[in-house]
Amino acid sequence: MIAPSRSITFAQACDNWIKQGEADGLEKATLLYFRQHARYYIVPLLGQRKLCDFTPVDLTAFRAQLKQRLNGKGQPMSHAMLRRVRTSLGSVLALAFDQGLVGRNVVRDRGRQRRSTHAEKRNSTKLKVGVDIPTPAEIGAILSHAKHWPPPP
Repeated sequence: MIAPSRSITFAQACDNWIKQGEADGLEKATLLYFRQHARYYIVPLLGQRKLCDFTPVDLTAFRAQLKQRLNGKGQPMSHAMLRRVRTSLGSVLALAFDQGLVGRNVVRDRGRQRRSTHAEKRNSTKLKVGVDIPTPAEIGAILSHAKHWPPPP
């Protein structure tokens, strides 16, 4: 847990993130996207908030606010752009976490929870013989066509 007195704002974290990208020698186009995501989406919606106060509920609210924003053509933001901005927000928090400025990365934690839920659902269904796995007869047919079957003793 990071004390609020030690925590920085999202605006400061975005500045750190862009400076780190410059120091890492990222391509100009990548840095341009980073700056755009920070300037047009992250800072206007979260800029003065402290990182330590950001919760999963706030992440959901941030995403909802992004969905309401219009792009330069007066259209709602695309799903792909939402995902890119959310990824950028996760990168801002990841750098802050690495620098000891925030206790957890809410964006990455949320992503891990969703992935594990999908894996649990996928693993909780029972396999069906003849659908998910071959029947004994199908296994026999496969093995009868295999070279050197049965194996020598």
